[in-house]
Amino acid sequence: MKPRPLSAAQKGAIWLRRNIHMIDIAVILVAVVVFLIMGQLNTFEWFYGVSRAYEEWQLDEWANAFVVGTVALAILLFLRQRRLAREVRRRIAAEAEASALARHDPLTGIANRRLFNEHLEHFLAGARTTKSRGAVLVLDLNRFKAVNDIYGHAVGDQLLVAVTDRIRPLVRANDTFARLGGDEFGIALPDINREDVARLVNRLIATLEQPFELGEIHVEVGASVGIALFPGEADNAEALIQHADLAMYRAKSKEESGHAFFDPALDEAMRDRGTLEADLRQAIGTDAIVPFYQPLVNLSDGRTTGFEMLARWQHPTRGLIMPDIFIPIAEDARLIGALSLGLLRRAAKDALTWDPRLFLSVNISPEQFADPDLATKLLSVIAANDFPANRLEIELTETALVADLAAAKETIAQLKRAGVRIAIDDFGKGYSSLYYLRELPFDVVKIDQSFVGTRSTNVESAKIVAAVIGLSNAMGIATVAEGIEQRVDAEWLREQGCSSGQGFLYSRPVPADEVAGYLRAQVRAKVRA
Repeated sequence: MKPRPLSAAQKGAIWLRRNIHMIDIAVILVAVVVFLIMGQLNTFEWFYGVSRAYEEWQLDEWANAFVVGTVALAILLFLRQRRLAREVRRRIAAEAEASALARHDPLTGIANRRLFNEHLEHFLAGARTTKSRGAVLVLDLNRFKAVNDIYGHAVGDQLLVAVTDRIRPLVRANDTFARLGGDEFGIALPDINREDVARLVNRLIATLEQPFELGEIHVEVGASVGIALFPGEADNAEALIQHADLAMYRAKSKEESGHAFFDPALDEAMRDRGTLEADLRQAIGTDAIVPFYQPLVNLSDGRTTGFEMLARWQHPTRGLIMPDIFIPIAEDARLIGALSLGLLRRAAKDALTWDPRLFLSVNISPEQFADPDLATKLLSVIAANDFPANRLEIELTETALVADLAAAKETIAQLKRAGVRIAIDDFGKGYSSLYYLRELPFDVVKIDQSFVGTRSTNVESAKIVAAVIGLSNAMGIATVAEGIEQRVDAEWLREQGCSSGQGFLYSRPVPADEVAGYLRAQVRAKVRA
């Protein structure tokens, strides 16, 4: 690796440190030479004669004072020069240590992002000259957040060190291995072809899939790796890392350990996502995203009991954009709070025009649920619009509860004290639903549509739905089956004891101005019946 150029001050300090002893010897030699020359020229005899001839001038006393002063000054200068040398050495050592700390990760001891970028720029410059090929890997651990959440950050740090120790033997001496931040690592690989890169990545993934023993704690993580090749795909280090990062996210979307090479289409998709994020910011600011409403129906008598609010975005050029597209963008861009509260404000105003017996159900994002002031914000919005808290139902998923169960309990308790109902959404998809059902005071369990929709063709799905309904009824919790499209499914669910249903059988989500028409049509249907 080519060293960084030194400044003039650094060069001077290094020269002084290397030549300090030679300077000392030179000073002594000069003094000896001057003394000898004075002796050869009979300087002392001449001075003695003059001082005797002009005894009244007291030249000998002045000479003694001059000699003593000169010697004292020489000693002081010598000591000062030694102190200066020590200070120079200390500062050089401190600068070297600071430079090392600024370019290395303090936890793992490997290079950090700054040094990684410097080495990568050097590799790219060499590749342009020699026409050689290379690659950049961005590696991200899977399930690392769960380790931190369950066992704490100290164990997470131990895991990062253990991961570093496993990867280090797999990289070559001329490769650069760095921790880019969090649980993300980078490896710069000069002089390597695509096939060798793929083999190395497979070895890395296989190594990291092996369990880690951290004291008495046993964890399994795995990794997702993104690969960008150079030259050709980028002309600078930052762009190359970004390309590898995009490929890593594609690999991570598979929800298992794996790798992906950068594809130019990824860059285009990222640019499109950036444009959509900018449009989303504007849409939130102008209330262009509007609430739609889907009814929840009592399965016993067919009566509509409430509506779930669902966001819809009519983009001026892209047309209707569904929530599964823009909600993740809002979460990543930290816009979900403003979006959700704005929709709740408008939905509360709409719901005030309904029959007061109808409730309003609103989904809360896991990102939003992490806000410790969430309950206060939600209650403030409905209070400002004079909407009764007992007509509001908050839906949240298990993902919102995993990060901090104690905080989740407090938020839910605040909402419950105000009279808000709490529902757990997509029940059955998570691995620990029963635990949350026991620990938290839910009013409603919403059975995921993936079970409801396959009930008639999959015996196991039917068993799961029936078991969830039976368990909820035993605990005094109401149940809502999502995704009902067939009358036969609604009848079967009613027979199993399910409280309510929701789905296209009853109505698709409709805008606010169509809710009144839906309710009138339901009344007419009952009259005809």
